Amino acid sequence: MSEPTYRPRVAALALGIPAAAALLYALGHLTWYLATPLGRVPVLDERENIDLALAIAGGTLEHAPFYRAPGYALVLAFLRIAGVGPAGLFPAALVLGVLLHTANTLLVALLSRRWFGMGGGKKNRPKVPQAGGCRVAHPKVS
Repeated sequence: MSEPTYRPRVAALALGIPAAAALLYALGHLTWYLATPLGRVPVLDERENIDLALAIAGGTLEHAPFYRAPGYALVLAFLRIAGVGPAGLFPAALVLGVLLHTANTLLVALLSRRWFGMGGGKKNRPKVPQAGGCRVAHPKVS
């Protein structure tokens, strides 16, 4: 039995299709979300993350423990320091969510290619799009 040959074009499609599908799905979800009342202004966690990001960026974060993971707020603080205005943090966070969803799907496809290969057998069908496809339809985008 001969070893399946590596085809760069098939490999690129196997990674590109899930990433493109994730991007389209996330943009569609974002379009829907922005049309809802919750998508017009930041509420709950969104509001808390933006307030925390503004405090980090402004150097006014209290020296007291708080009970939430600061990683995402820190990323938003870097956006604020980079020049995104306070009013622009909410839309920037939504766009960041779309980009992170797409990048996450690409990473799932890359990992599945590394772990499971590009397939095999007579047609050498890639298994990567199926694994990436499972990540594409994850309901939480932001």
